[in-house]
Amino acid sequence: MSFEKSPSFDDLEKRKPEKKNPFPHWLLRVLLIAVAVLGSGILLFSGVKLGARASVPPGGLDGCLVNAAGNPIVAEMSFGDQSTESFEDGCFFFYELAAGNSELIVRHGGEDRVFPIEIISGRAVTLGEMVIE
Repeated sequence: MSFEKSPSFDDLEKRKPEKKNPFPHWLLRVLLIAVAVLGSGILLFSGVKLGARASVPPGGLDGCLVNAAGNPIVAEMSFGDQSTESFEDGCFFFYELAAGNSELIVRHGGEDRVFPIEIISGRAVTLGEMVIE
């Protein structure tokens, strides 16, 4: 190679290095599409769950058991798949009940007393004082 054909530093200023994109455009597009699809899926499925839950909120049921003289009664009771015992003041509460018709069963003195009750979505049904003889 002759001296005239050898590279010189004069040409170096005229040539600018190519700028290389450190992140390929196609990969950026794929990642953006993946994030959009995953985000949409999460919003869709969480919205279905929240929508189903929000459309029919549960109800509740409360009241107090008393005898004919007005004294509190402690008794076992059940409503649907829940069961409880009234407190010393005779009062009770059932929560997270599905809306619709069902029966409150009160067990006291060896007898079962059945009360048909309609649970209203999103509200507590208050029975007040229930006289059990």
